[in-house]
Amino acid sequence: MTPNAASPSSGSLPPHFVAAMVFMYIWKALVEAYPNGPIDNVRGFCAPVLNEVLGQALDYHVIAYDQAEGKFSTGNPMPLECGLFGLAFRMQNCCDFFCAVVYRALRKKLEEVYGAVKMNWVQITFKPLFVMVQSVGEASYLCRHTAIEIVLPSGEAFVFDGTTDQYGQPFETHAYLPKQDHRREHVKPGSQEPDYLSEEYVSQTYWHITTDGASNGFYEKGRLLVEELAEELDWEALFKMELAQIRQVVSPLAQEKFKNLARVARLL
Repeated sequence: MTPNAASPSSGSLPPHFVAAMVFMYIWKALVEAYPNGPIDNVRGFCAPVLNEVLGQALDYHVIAYDQAEGKFSTGNPMPLECGLFGLAFRMQNCCDFFCAVVYRALRKKLEEVYGAVKMNWVQITFKPLFVMVQSVGEASYLCRHTAIEIVLPSGEAFVFDGTTDQYGQPFETHAYLPKQDHRREHVKPGSQEPDYLSEEYVSQTYWHITTDGASNGFYEKGRLLVEELAEELDWEALFKMELAQIRQVVSPLAQEKFKNLARVARLL
């Protein structure tokens, strides 16, 4: 699909932008409905993924949204039309959103193709804060990162995360992170307490990132696996199913927001 070239300042919201708002409200409702999920209130997010979702609806390169100042870290004020989107998006990190879509939408398909697969939410904690260096020379500060670990019955492992290197961006998201500065966590279902894995175990797995930025290919394999399966999914049916489940748990106010956004989307 060709991105809509209209910018928020043109007076009308591009369809991609409205679609992104709808998905963010859905994601916010999911967070509220499943409070024990591996979600952190992270203020920073990775801009290239955001731009990919919006179909380049924004007319400048967004780096991060400053919740306190109400501005993006580029120094540009948030356009008025971005208000609803920013309200929903600023509370969560985009990696959580993409991983949630993959986990919920692809799990059944993975099991149909491969059998008894294992899918785990995995969080990475960065010490100190990981500086995500962007191609434009600015940085987004991210204290945690979420990924999906997929293990096939054969024992072959894949990683899918919502970062830019899995959405066609030309730079390595993890290139600046020495392996001793992060740790891998499995999040126990139904619990806020993660199962911290030992550094020795971490160093033997695919989270081993060398100081020169080289990785061992698990991210690329995960991206290709997800893309292949995603082509066979009925995304419209999945979208309707998500809405049906959300309506059972979200507040009447949130439901009204869904209706209003749907009306706007139909007008575009």
